[in-house]
Amino acid sequence: MNKRLHGAVTLAERAMRQGNFYHVRWHGLSGSDSVSLVFEYRQTRSGAAVKKRVVTLGATSRGEHELAVTGRDYLVDGHVQSWRVRLYDGKTLVASKQSYLWE
Repeated sequence: MNKRLHGAVTLAERAMRQGNFYHVRWHGLSGSDSVSLVFEYRQTRSGAAVKKRVVTLGATSRGEHELAVTGRDYLVDGHVQSWRVRLYDGKTLVASKQSYLWE
């Protein structure tokens, strides 16, 4: 069984946990400024609209975080077709990664 479905009893609860998951890891940052992840993505049924999520974490030189597109967002707008994630150390862009279909 998928660990993300643990505790989901009804079909509705299982449906709300379906989606796309992205795991981001980093190391070698200064550790003195907060770390921010900016996740931009397009979904199947949302057309060319770009959705954006920003996660700000405490000051750390290494870490990991999971980004998820689940629940109503996933059920209404569908599968993630293209994405880009950017990692900031304070206000400095440190790394960027994107899918093949991202423009």
